This record gives sequence, structure tokens and C-alpha cells, in this order.
Amino acid sequence: MLAGPSPANDDELPPTARERPMSEPAIPDLYVDDEDDDEPTMGGGAAVRKVRVEDDAAVDPPSGTHPLFELSVGGRTDPGTKRPNNEDAMLLLDAESLYVVADGMGGHEGGEIASQLAIDAMASTFLEPSGAHLLLSNVPPRAVRLVEGFAAANEAIRSTAARNTWLSEMGTTLVAARFCPNEGRAYIGHVGDSRCYRLREGKLEALTSDHTLADYGVTGREASRLSRAVGSNGIVEADLVVVEPREGDVFLLCSDGLNKSVPDAAIQEVLEAQADPERAASDLIARAIDNRARDNVTAVVVRIEAPPLFAR
Repeated sequence: MLAGPSPANDDELPPTARERPMSEPAIPDLYVDDEDDDEPTMGGGAAVRKVRVEDDAAVDPPSGTHPLFELSVGGRTDPGTKRPNNEDAMLLLDAESLYVVADGMGGHEGGEIASQLAIDAMASTFLEPSGAHLLLSNVPPRAVRLVEGFAAANEAIRSTAARNTWLSEMGTTLVAARFCPNEGRAYIGHVGDSRCYRLREGKLEALTSDHTLADYGVTGREASRLSRAVGSNGIVEADLVVVEPREGDVFLLCSDGLNKSVPDAAIQEVLEAQADPERAASDLIARAIDNRARDNVTAVVVRIEAPPLFAR
């Protein structure tokens, strides 16, 4: 648990976040994956615990002069049917082909602040890159900035919490997908239980694995508690997935409010029925609301399309 070294600095918080006490239970202490044989590669406040590279993406190709695919993207977020505020946040940064979903936690507006800090940090990392870069031996070079975004998000949350003691328990999940059309690759980083799915040739697959206490043999109500979160430790540990997108693929980034209220079969039904990503995201949110989603719900849909004729 972080304790702020100085009184809360209200001037640095949004107006709705000022002078709000903590009332929700603290985030549980995070488990450390000591059983993993491979030590994570660390650098600058971030560690990559696991890297999964699909067979067809095993070799990082040189950058081409024309895109190998185009993206069509849409996203929606909603508080759901039970919560008065929305602690989810999303980023659609088309200029960098970067798409992010964050699901915050921490009491009152603590979750809202954490998720928005993470989103802002990810955007700044890509739009205002620094000259220095992390040294991560097990991470493809084009994915390093994605990991740097996770480190920046972690630092932004921790530094804000240190200045405002009532925010000491805030944190957020984070799932981010960076598409590189000229190289024909996508890099997906994640911490927590927000997910990235891929629909390919009639099969819906979760590309990410939830970081929860269930991984450590915990059962019952505690099993769904997070084992990792951005902002909870000095070093944020992310996992990374590298894939080669194909024409017709549909990627879905979502907070757990969606997959806990809408079955995978229904998610696939919507993604197959609705070609427009914005409408698909809206339909997924509507399904969650119809099922009385208790949590906030966010869906970002990315459809892989053929490149322009001149690029083929």
C-alpha cells in the first residue's frame, strides 16, 4: 500500500475528484509469480513476464513501403446498470494505430482517475516519445514503446497516489493493441483481466490470459481478484502477444464487464453479424445492458481490411 508523503494536492486533480474519502475495500496484495522458470526482463519501471509469438509472426519483417492491411475501428463505453460512475476508459489513437482499454479501481473516483491517467500516459508515450528507450531483451523492437507506455502509466498512477493519500489504493487493468500495417504485425500488451479477443474464420479466441488469483489455485469468490494491476507496484509486469493480422480478422479489446455479462458465443454472433466496428461495439454494449451488466462495460472493435489497390 502506498502512503502519500504529503497532504492531498487538490489542484492537481479534476474537480470531481477533490476531497473524496475512500470507502471501497482496498485492492488485495498482489501475488508474485515466483513459480515461473523464466525471470521477467525488466527496464525503467516495467517488466515483461511472458511473450507469446504466434508461429506466423515468429520473424519480425522489415518495414515495407506500403501497408499490408487497413484498419476499421469503433469503440463504446458505458457505466452499466448498477454503478453510478464509469471507471473504464478507452483510447482510439488512429494516428499510431494504438487502441487501449483500461478498467480502474480504487474507490469513488479513484478508479476513474487511475484509468484516465493510464490512457493519457499511453497516448503521451506515442505522441511525445522521449529519446531514451527501455532495454528489453525478450521484446521485439517495435513493441518496446508499448511497454514504455505501461511503465509511464504505472508511474503516473503511483506518483498521483503518493501525493493524495485517499487515492493510495487506486490502480487499473490495461490491455493495448498496437498495429503495424507496413510490417504486417500487431503487438498486444496486457495487465489484469481486461481482454483481447480475435475472431478468425469462424473461431473466437482470447489472445490474452486473465491475471487473477485463480492462477494460484485460489477458488471461490476470491478467485477473480486481480493478481496484477497497473499502479500497484513499483514495477508493472505485463504480458505480450505478437500476431500477424489477416484480412477479415476482427479484434476486440474489452473490460471484464463485457465478457462477464455476455457469453463468448453471443460476442461472436455480434462480431459476425455487424461489419461496422462502431455498430458492433454499440451492439455488444447493448447486449451487456440487456443482461443487466453489473460492472462498467467497454468494447473496442478493430476490423482488418484489405489495403488500397495501389498498395497490393
